[in-house]
Amino acid sequence: KLGESPVWINGELVFIDVVAKEICTLRDGTVRRAQLPKMPGSIVPSSKGGFLAALSVDADGSGGHLRRVVLRYDDTGTLEADTSKEFFCNVLDAQVHRPLADKPGKRQCLNDGKCDARGRVWVGSKVLSRPDMDARYVQAGPDTPTGSENDESNASSAHFSPSEDAPPAGALFCVEPAFSFRNGSMVKVGVAGAVAEVGGVWTSNGIAWSPVGDTMYYADSPRRRVEAYDFDAESGLLRNGRVFARMPDDVGVPDGMCVDEGGGVWVCVWDAGK
Repeated sequence: KLGESPVWINGELVFIDVVAKEICTLRDGTVRRAQLPKMPGSIVPSSKGGFLAALSVDADGSGGHLRRVVLRYDDTGTLEADTSKEFFCNVLDAQVHRPLADKPGKRQCLNDGKCDARGRVWVGSKVLSRPDMDARYVQAGPDTPTGSENDESNASSAHFSPSEDAPPAGALFCVEPAFSFRNGSMVKVGVAGAVAEVGGVWTSNGIAWSPVGDTMYYADSPRRRVEAYDFDAESGLLRNGRVFARMPDDVGVPDGMCVDEGGGVWVCVWDAGK
């Protein structure tokens, strides 16, 4: 019904159906489906096995956390999704993302997500501003900048818009685990939490990196453009946000995105089939 977040792994295509609340696999021409407890926005493969899924929290599709999903086939070949193993991070929490506390009536859900070369999970939110706005569909918004396009001073974690009187409350988050030194080695001890790296977002989509990893591409769909940021792989910080490409008004909006080995940026255009 609404396919998103395709991942090739172990000779199998894994993706989600947002509307049906399913995680799906495709192998040898056969599609298998497993029910998820809440509406998904994206999945990323996990080094522990399975996937981290961005799932909604509330019945109306709002809210958002990351939870581990482990796929299994039973004796009959039926696909099952186990979400009981590990809760990873409550991203859309008012204590984590302050705009949720400042604007409690502005509902959000998690949308597209990707994992960078260092294992950080990047996941963005989508603003559901109207009471009747369904979390399954794209929210429209103004075509306004998220920051100065060539401002060399933008070297902090936050990249919020200085140009809007009432910027949207969505964001692109970077989620990292916490580590500690124990018995002479570094071990993971939990989740440090989510940091809003890009703010003033309407509908977060299309996260991708250049082949050498020094540029991150990103789309806030209703703005009808792809942005590029200088990316520091060691720290995960972004700087020098600028417009990489613009979409004409009559060809839909940028959605999913990937970069090929030659550095070409490929963008799926929502509502255009391109």
